[in-house]
Amino acid sequence: MGVACRGGSLVYRTPIMWREVEILNSMGLHARPAAEFVRCVHKFSSEITIRKGDEHFSAHSILEVLSANLDCGTRITIEAIGSDAHEALDRLEQLLFEFKEQEEGGRV
Repeated sequence: MGVACRGGSLVYRTPIMWREVEILNSMGLHARPAAEFVRCVHKFSSEITIRKGDEHFSAHSILEVLSANLDCGTRITIEAIGSDAHEALDRLEQLLFEFKEQEEGGRV
C-alpha cells in the first residue's frame, strides 16, 4: 500500500477510491447480508471503510458493519485503499444490489 509517516500523520501513496451507494433491500444490512458483505471484504487486500455521514466503520468487522445501522434507503460511501481497490468497490456494489434481488426472489 505504501504508507509514510510525516510529523505523526499517515500519508498514503495509493489514492483512496470511493463509491457512493444506497442500501436497497427493505431490511437493510441485517445479520445475514452484513456477514456476507464482511466475508466479501476479506477477499480483498485493500483497506475498506464504510462512511455514513461523519462516521467511519471498518468494513472488515461484522460488529462495526452492524453498528452502522445500514437501513433501507441509507446512502453510504464505501472507501478502499490498496492495489485491488477498484475491484473491491465493483464487487461490493454488485453484492449490495444482489441483496435486493435475493429479497425480491424470497431468499433473504
